[in-house]
Amino acid sequence: MDLKAYAGHKRVCIIGHKGYIGSTLYNVLKMAGINVTIFDDLNINSCRDVEEVFLPSTRKGAKKFDVIFWLASADLSSIPSNMKEKDIDALIRERGVNCDSLLYLYKALKGQTPTIVFTSSTNVYGDIPHQIVSEDTIENPQTLWQAHKILSENYINTLFPNSICLRIPNIYGIMPYRNKEVYGANSHDTSIPKEQLLNTNTYFRPVVNRIIRLGIENQKLTLYKNKLCFRDYLHIYDLINALVLAGLQKSTEKRYYTLGCGSRSTIEDVWNIIAEYLGSIPIEYNDKALSDMETRSFTSDYTQFKDLTGWNPKYTLRFGIKESIEQIKKVLNDSTF
Repeated sequence: MDLKAYAGHKRVCIIGHKGYIGSTLYNVLKMAGINVTIFDDLNINSCRDVEEVFLPSTRKGAKKFDVIFWLASADLSSIPSNMKEKDIDALIRERGVNCDSLLYLYKALKGQTPTIVFTSSTNVYGDIPHQIVSEDTIENPQTLWQAHKILSENYINTLFPNSICLRIPNIYGIMPYRNKEVYGANSHDTSIPKEQLLNTNTYFRPVVNRIIRLGIENQKLTLYKNKLCFRDYLHIYDLINALVLAGLQKSTEKRYYTLGCGSRSTIEDVWNIIAEYLGSIPIEYNDKALSDMETRSFTSDYTQFKDLTGWNPKYTLRFGIKESIEQIKKVLNDSTF
């Protein structure tokens, strides 16, 4: 991961640094000695809060940034199509965070043109008739959350001339902290606090990380009807590398790109790989499908982003799971980690 282009002169802001992706990106940049401004307390009821990041500390003018990583998101993707009144109220608030807040960002920038890197989702493709998704795949949102993601992309592309949206698949893994090869020989020896890593709402929210933890703790895993549906799983290292490269782009022919490994794996494949390293672990089967979205299968074609930046995923699923098991064991067992 080459962070030389950021060192010394790149003024970076991360909106949404407390989540799984944001906190990982923040630590990577900080460990490389890069000055990062962070903001995460985006009030779901008041999107104007985002303007606070850019308020001038003096009367010379608003704060200026070269790159803004917009990772904030209110995830209500599980709300069904047959919504109840409380679901609608939640979606109105979610739209505020995912969409309306971008208008306040535009207002706060006051004509500045930093590179905006926005994380979207391959879920915007919805229920697709074919199994490989790319930038040429027509979006087919099945939920309002997915529709809001597309709306957010349109806001980004319309309001900000230097912007890039990354449609990301299932992410997993924990970065190998204190790794000089990743962060550089002069990186600071810092790490995410153990209590933060153990937060089930961040680092153990991704399904692969959650399954690994179940395996390590010898807890029972429930496999649902979607166990044979395949997905594209991308390691967090490869995503952070993609974000870093995206932040170096000033203008692109396309404004959104699809990420992935280009390989297909089922939840059962994931579990079998984990079991190879951890031994036999109890499983129960449930014929229930979690949702219509959970029964689809897809693989990402990342060719266009590769052509733009030279990005290539480093981690195979097997290698990524093996390293993730080692990292998660450290988190769970090492009191000094």
